[in-house]
Amino acid sequence: TASGEFYLFYNAVIGTATQHKLYLQINNPLLHTSHASEENPTYEDSEYIPYSITVEEGSAGWKWDGASKSTISDTGVSISSPASPKTAASKKAIETNLRGSSALFNVSGYAKVTASVTDDIKRKAKGSYESTITLIVSTE
Repeated sequence: TASGEFYLFYNAVIGTATQHKLYLQINNPLLHTSHASEENPTYEDSEYIPYSITVEEGSAGWKWDGASKSTISDTGVSISSPASPKTAASKKAIETNLRGSSALFNVSGYAKVTASVTDDIKRKAKGSYESTITLIVSTE
């Protein structure tokens, strides 16, 4: 079991006539970096690690302009990575109304992200692993 924390920040300039959503997308599980230079790498089961992340309240006085501030602070919003490198990216709306009650064109915020690996990683290859997480602002 392994876990770690980092923060996500968003700052969006959006129009007032359309409702915008904020999506979090995990493009792949943690991938062993030994294949980083290959064009179409093939990963063995021991070379990738599925994981999950939870977006939750930052610290005291944290800022979040979106309408889901209470959901993020109370229970957090969770998403799991794809199960394997061949599985499609995982995408979830962490904010369904990015503007919230703000009348401003510029909305922003930050939240704590806790990443955790729940599988037994003893049989995984030793080395460095990477994954890509994308933050998307969309009207869809």
